[in-house]
Amino acid sequence: MTSQVILSLGSNIEPRDFYLDKALQDIESGVGKVKKYSSIIETPSWGYRDAHYLNQCVWIETELTPPAVLRQALAIESDLGRVRTRQGYMSRTVDIDLILFDDLVINFRPNEKDEQLSVPHPLFHLRDFVLKPLVEICPDWIHPYYGTSVLELYKNL
Repeated sequence: MTSQVILSLGSNIEPRDFYLDKALQDIESGVGKVKKYSSIIETPSWGYRDAHYLNQCVWIETELTPPAVLRQALAIESDLGRVRTRQGYMSRTVDIDLILFDDLVINFRPNEKDEQLSVPHPLFHLRDFVLKPLVEICPDWIHPYYGTSVLELYKNL
């Protein structure tokens, strides 16, 4: 069964364009078919002060499960030099967040070693750098928890 998935990409370590392009290629080859992608926007860092980010959202079709999509996204980040720590927000070569997966609501951590799987992403409705690109590619997608379209979430931000 094919699922519809939205990912958010960000990079604030040079060469930012390269990291976003490479992540998009790796998503296409390892996660699913890219159906649409937004234009790239530049935004200030969120949660800390550092170099500005380039951000983009991608709509993909995949046969993978939500945990498999998360594992692939984390592997792509790692391959592109992202080092994850529990020290809070920091600069990164690439950040790939799983934003939406069909109309599922998931909050799951298989064990302490694994990354938390939360769908929809718990903060995306508060982030201009996610909502603005989302409005471009899927304004009518309904947030499965709030029952509100991406466009309405953006207008209410």
